[in-house]
Amino acid sequence: MNSILGECFNDLYNKADEDNHKKRSTHGTEFFNETWMLRLVLKWFDDNRDMVSLNYPLKMLPNSHWFSEGLMGAENQVGENGTRIGTTQADGIIGDFEIKGGTKGKIEIQDGCKQFVVIESKMGSDFSKGTKNAPRYNQVVRSIACICGLYGIDKVDNIGFYAIIPKSKYEKKTEYLKDIFDRKNIERIIMDHTPPENRKDDEWSDITTKLIIDKGMKLRILFWEEIIKEIGDIEERIKKNKSKEKRKSIKRGFSDELNNYYTKCKKHNNVD
Repeated sequence: MNSILGECFNDLYNKADEDNHKKRSTHGTEFFNETWMLRLVLKWFDDNRDMVSLNYPLKMLPNSHWFSEGLMGAENQVGENGTRIGTTQADGIIGDFEIKGGTKGKIEIQDGCKQFVVIESKMGSDFSKGTKNAPRYNQVVRSIACICGLYGIDKVDNIGFYAIIPKSKYEKKTEYLKDIFDRKNIERIIMDHTPPENRKDDEWSDITTKLIIDKGMKLRILFWEEIIKEIGDIEERIKKNKSKEKRKSIKRGFSDELNNYYTKCKKHNNVD
């Protein structure tokens, strides 16, 4: 991006944060939202993957990359009137995959894929509920059904579905979140929306049981605050590292700037 466009974007960004609405050129949520927050987080974990511990949820393995707004689908999920309902656009995906040619983001797992993680991010809004055609088929169920429906997912070792939310949201809606992340509830709703002829499909039944009930898929709720702290802790460890090369490899201060951006996101999305 050339400097003129950069200046324009910077000006729009600053105006979007104005408290005086007359000085704004657009809604604050156009710049300060969970979508851009997640993209910033994923870019940092991508750029600094070698510095992140292996067991951290957002750790990217050597052949993994990330994509925002990727499309997934489960062919055998239908609503009450028989129409297909198992499609979703994931806020973020980490893994070894490709975008199917001729599509606007349809995800296809690659042979030998070792990691596939889907992330849904939230600020002020809740997870979308079901539709009139499928009232119990909420956003969490839809996403997990779509993961189960990916060709080759049963051969992937590291599979996860993570939600990233403000800590205050969890504190206010703990029981609601525990309920929609309950594995038995998720599996039951998925099978209830599987046509009778597909329920006899041993492969589909085995995959859903393995990933959901037998915990082959990690299900976790993460907090923005803890992610920002993790980035800050990694920055501090690198700062103290004796290796000059490692100290130069990371841009310090990102966690502070990300926290400032997160504060603006909370303000514009009415998050406590």
